[in-house]
Amino acid sequence: MIAFTIRSRLDLLWNRKRLATLSEVIDIQTSGEAIKITLKGLSRVSMKKIIKYTYGEFEFINSQIIEPYDSLGDELRKKSQELIFLINVDESDKLIKLLNYIVDPAQMTDFISNYFIMDFRTRFRLYKEIDIRNRNQMLISELNILIHQMTKKRKK
Repeated sequence: MIAFTIRSRLDLLWNRKRLATLSEVIDIQTSGEAIKITLKGLSRVSMKKIIKYTYGEFEFINSQIIEPYDSLGDELRKKSQELIFLINVDESDKLIKLLNYIVDPAQMTDFISNYFIMDFRTRFRLYKEIDIRNRNQMLISELNILIHQMTKKRKK
């Protein structure tokens, strides 16, 4: 299944060259008239054509090869752990352990941005960035802003 983010109805009309995610359907649950579909993202793709909203043509986006233990991943992991300590919820230890299992920098940036960035425009800007290093740097700067805001609130 191809999934892409829609900000408004106009996004349905202009969908060429849009960034989307090739996804695998994990689970389907029905309750009354509602259907809940759980997806697992496999890779980023660029939409070429959508045919009657049921079929589409896409091309894979060449992903960069970055070493799993690159310094960017370490810095991102440290910043996210610092933010987790500031939030300090019951699941903090579990979340830190989960972060240690993610070694792919692209998956780590996607996970952290979806878990911590609540502002839709910022999250969408991070999602649209194809270059992993740029996305990583953008996410680190957003985490720095969040950490600064949290420490400012704590001092009050």
